Amino acid sequence: MKPDILFWIFLTIFSITALITLLGITNVIAGIKERYLTPLFTTLILEVIGAMILLFNTFDYNTSTTVIPSEFYTAAAVDSSANIEKDIITFTVLLEKGKKYDSIILDYTQQIDALQKKCNSATLSKTNYENEFYSKITLLDQLRFSKYQKSINLDYKIESKDEVFTLLYDILISLERIQPTQNSKQEIRDGFVRFKEDHSRNGLFSHNILRQDIPLLVSEYLEKNYELEFEIRTVK
Repeated sequence: MKPDILFWIFLTIFSITALITLLGITNVIAGIKERYLTPLFTTLILEVIGAMILLFNTFDYNTSTTVIPSEFYTAAAVDSSANIEKDIITFTVLLEKGKKYDSIILDYTQQIDALQKKCNSATLSKTNYENEFYSKITLLDQLRFSKYQKSINLDYKIESKDEVFTLLYDILISLERIQPTQNSKQEIRDGFVRFKEDHSRNGLFSHNILRQDIPLLVSEYLEKNYELEFEIRTVK
């Protein structure tokens, strides 16, 4: 017979016995003779005592019902001990360390991401900077060839050469030949003359932008930014 059926049978018997006994004691049921009422009362008392004994025998007095699954010990590489409270403290310490390490990892990850973005931005800026330099060199050479008949004289009609001086200013800034504050046409012209002198091209046409000066400007840019040495030779 199933335990739950037995429970309900005994509960029913106990309830009936208790009800009849209490009704008899209070004279609600007057027909119960005293010789039957005394055994009923005794039975009720015994049932109550038996129920109390059974209750206390089945009651778990151990208030510590926490059980840590064995998988936790395996995953955390922690040895199980007989003291569950000690194990809980161990896991709590590990969790706190994990949170601390997660915070450190997150901080370093954010720093790496910031540096990566900065690096990408710097690379992009350098690429744009180089593209601008080569574009200005190309424009200057095109002006030299098409508009000024292969030579740009920086001492002749300088008031009409705004475009030339603007391009030359940006190019010399890239080569660190002049400072941003040296933006007058005379200062730009002097910076270009010094550039030619350093490349042994001073003389009668030191103030002129000639065909041979264009590759010299490019080679100095490459040597300054990539530490590549170039030699410009005239092909006869």
